Amino acid sequence: MAEQKSKEFKSDAVTFTVERKPECMVEYNVNSSPEVVKKARREAIKSVSKEVSLPGFRKGRAPDHLIVKKFAEPLDERWQKAIADETFRECQQLAHTPLVSNDAKISFKIIKHSLEDGAEMTYTFETEPEVPEVDLSNI
Repeated sequence: MAEQKSKEFKSDAVTFTVERKPECMVEYNVNSSPEVVKKARREAIKSVSKEVSLPGFRKGRAPDHLIVKKFAEPLDERWQKAIADETFRECQQLAHTPLVSNDAKISFKIIKHSLEDGAEMTYTFETEPEVPEVDLSNI
C-alpha cells in the first residue's frame, strides 16, 4: 500500500494541508482567514435579502442588521456554504488537485467559523489515481 503524503500550502487567504488517503481520496484541512469569512458573510446576507421581504422595505433593500436578526438560520446555512465555496476555490488555486470528474462530490465539514478568527474546516473528495513512476531501465 502506498504511503500517505501530506503537503502544506499557504496564502494570504488560506493555510491548509493536503492529505492523500487510500482509494484515491484527498482530504484538505483548512484554516481560512477572517477576510474570506467576512466576504462570505456579505455574500450570504445579500443572497438572503434578495429572497425575503420585510414590511416597509422592497425585496433586496432591507438593512443587513434586520436580515441577520430575522433570518439567522437560513443566513448561517448560506454563510457556511459561501465560506466553503470560496475557501475551496482558494485551495484549488494553490494545490491544483484534480477532481475525478467535473461533477465529483466534495463534502465539507466546518469545525468552527467566526468573523474574528476565520474558519476551520475539512474537505474530502475523490481525485484521479496517482500512477507510480516505473524505471524502465531496470526491466
